[in-house]
Amino acid sequence: MKHIAGAAVLGCVLALGGVGCAPTSEPVDPTPARSVDRPMAPRLAETDAVGAILQGGMAADARNDGEALYDMAQALIRMGAHSDDGTDLADVWLRRAHDLGVHDRTDVAFRGRTLGPGYRQGHIGAHGHFRTHQSFNAGQRAEIVLVPIDDAPLSLDVVDDEGAAICSVAPSTRNLGCRWVPSFTGTSDIDVNNDNDRDVSFYIVLN
Repeated sequence: MKHIAGAAVLGCVLALGGVGCAPTSEPVDPTPARSVDRPMAPRLAETDAVGAILQGGMAADARNDGEALYDMAQALIRMGAHSDDGTDLADVWLRRAHDLGVHDRTDVAFRGRTLGPGYRQGHIGAHGHFRTHQSFNAGQRAEIVLVPIDDAPLSLDVVDDEGAAICSVAPSTRNLGCRWVPSFTGTSDIDVNNDNDRDVSFYIVLN
């Protein structure tokens, strides 16, 4: 049985830092979709912040900037972000910063706060497709941020458990975001598409 949603969701390309993202896809037709009750206003959400930290950390690592890498590791810890695939980037970045000559500071962030967004890494072959599933609770904000790693554009599509579109974001090398408030508890399919002629890696951040 299909339920009518009240409004389209926000699909956006997020600048580093995530401030002021704007819709980049056409609004989803509310008639067939049943998962979305109302759109979320653009704002710097925790998932956006974690996505920006991931980009900042990878950029610092690439240029061998130990101080910036240390800062990004500390920021990731303060956000309470956690790895869903077993690779704790905060630990990886701290070890790398130490290898680059950075010493621990007195204002070190400590783990133990309430868990923040989770992140996981993925890889897609040339002209390939990646799909994962995530459950979201009715009435609670749902947020997804896709963080491209290899400076190659990726696109993001999210559909509900009945196949109705929730959001679609055009290919970009910047962080892609989708957020909405489900009217019903269910599992959504998260699709990442790679139209490039080479393999691409990425991170997905989920609240």
